[in-house]
Amino acid sequence: MPVCTVDDQLSERYQKDLKKLRRQLPHIDEDLGAAFGRIESSYASACSAAALLGFKGAVWKYRVSSQDAGSGSSQALRVIAYLDVETQKLYPVLLYHKAKRADAKPTDIRKAISELKATLQAELPEG
Repeated sequence: MPVCTVDDQLSERYQKDLKKLRRQLPHIDEDLGAAFGRIESSYASACSAAALLGFKGAVWKYRVSSQDAGSGSSQALRVIAYLDVETQKLYPVLLYHKAKRADAKPTDIRKAISELKATLQAELPEG
């Protein structure tokens, strides 16, 4: 089983999405915490994992059920995450409610990943 570490703090876009959804879904942090625990154990199969086409296995989509939405994972939350294969860290970059948005556009995904990579580069120690 492929394991990883989830780091949900570095993507500014993900944090904005999360902040917006917290107003509607008060238990979202619990729901995501439980899902990230499962994802860390097996990122390739947990939470109906699917590698998105066109991203060479580096971008994954997960279904996360919501206590507040009153429906199963098929109509609840979607997490789009970037996997750094070298470090085995998974970075959520987009978060949305399936009832409000059909799918994330590839251009939105690429932009969110670019922003994350810029943040990661800035985090590197100089030297």
